[in-house]
Amino acid sequence: MGKIASTLFLGFVLTIFSAPSSLSALVGKALRLDGVDDFVETPDAPDLRNGAPIADEEMVVPPSAKSGSGADGKSPHQAPGRDWNPDSYRGWERRWDAGMANAWNIEPDGLMGRYNRVEGGYLAWNLPRTYHSGTGLANYGEVGYSLGQEEFSYRAGAEVFSFYKPANAEDNLVTVGGELHDLTDTQDGWVLTEEENSFNAALFRRDFRDYYRRTGWSIYTGHNFGGSLQVTGRYGWDEFSSLSNSVDGVAFDNRFTLDAFRRNPAIDDVQIRSLRADIQLDTRDKRHDPDQGWFANAMFERAGGVLSGDAEFKRYLGDLRRYQPVGRGTRVDMRLRVGTANGRLPSQFLYDLGGLSTLRGYGFKQFSGDRMVLLNAEYWIDGDAYWQHGAMPMEDMAMGVFFDMGSAWFADDAQNSFDRLDYLVNQPPRIEEDLDLKKSFGFGIKLGDSRLNIARALDGDGQGWAFSARFGRTL
Repeated sequence: MGKIASTLFLGFVLTIFSAPSSLSALVGKALRLDGVDDFVETPDAPDLRNGAPIADEEMVVPPSAKSGSGADGKSPHQAPGRDWNPDSYRGWERRWDAGMANAWNIEPDGLMGRYNRVEGGYLAWNLPRTYHSGTGLANYGEVGYSLGQEEFSYRAGAEVFSFYKPANAEDNLVTVGGELHDLTDTQDGWVLTEEENSFNAALFRRDFRDYYRRTGWSIYTGHNFGGSLQVTGRYGWDEFSSLSNSVDGVAFDNRFTLDAFRRNPAIDDVQIRSLRADIQLDTRDKRHDPDQGWFANAMFERAGGVLSGDAEFKRYLGDLRRYQPVGRGTRVDMRLRVGTANGRLPSQFLYDLGGLSTLRGYGFKQFSGDRMVLLNAEYWIDGDAYWQHGAMPMEDMAMGVFFDMGSAWFADDAQNSFDRLDYLVNQPPRIEEDLDLKKSFGFGIKLGDSRLNIARALDGDGQGWAFSARFGRTL
């Protein structure tokens, strides 16, 4: 029954993807196809985005934001002269993962769905965090059903929050909260969005994420400084368990469809009790399609030891991105991503490189280890801005070149967090040889929100010319 229902669900998913842009925008508000993106920013962390609207345009204040007790309909705690938007702090939770909004640039709210080889069709109702300036209490959650697994998932959380002064679009916000959850999770949210993965799974049997079950609870506190900087601390208690494929159907077979889905890999079935700290900085001018600014994330997690549990390790992960205009209609996007650990990492936390968004001239997840370094650089020419006055018919089109370099490896000494990474600072001449850096280059064409990339490895370990079609930004 689950497989039949999942097949029917595929038709619904593809109807949404193929709808005209106006219909997609309307349906997108009700149907979320960007899923639970939890690479390193888990659903437990507070969602404290401030000062950056969900869409690139100026956000319209919803009616609910004007339902305060004041005579003019505003909250009595609201700063004078500013319309308070209770949704303006959304978005931080998902920043760690894809670092971008979905193709519709709409935050998940209400009915949502996705498709993958583990859950099959997944339908859920999502309640996002909303910070009403006059209440001091925010709740959020999600309840859904997997048609392939034939079981429910949920998460439910609540936060007590406070502003430093009457709320406006640039205030500091501090929260204390807790969450219960039993859900299907992944570490691959940073590679591509859920809607993009659902499309590839439903049409081509290409699922680019690996999944596991995570059941437990957490307590946390967060502090957002003026909408650009957030610091979060969390204690988590989670049971991890392996999941297997539950479906193998696609909407219809075609020449690009694989014969079968990849097998979802087993993980270390362990109980992990950990303390974790996250720091996030976001100065991008636009979240969906930034032209300039910084976007940085750093995470530290310690598990086991005095905290008990089945695993003892420390892991560190940093992701630094820069968007830099270099002339009329031209821009350079760069990312440096570094991951390391101390102790034995559970297999679900290992770092994978190769393929989409990483080393694009190599096979998908071709390289793996408990240490990782990755550099991506892209140069883009926007046709609209570069060729002005109609000199070239380049409306809504851009062209670019990119270069990838990185490596993933297992440390010779698991207790040395800087195994080979110290070469980046102390011994640059040894980087090329001892880190066994892999390199690829390629070209891209952007049409609207879609991109076509072609990449090739610069050594014999690649797979020749590799083609990929993407929705939205890679970095």
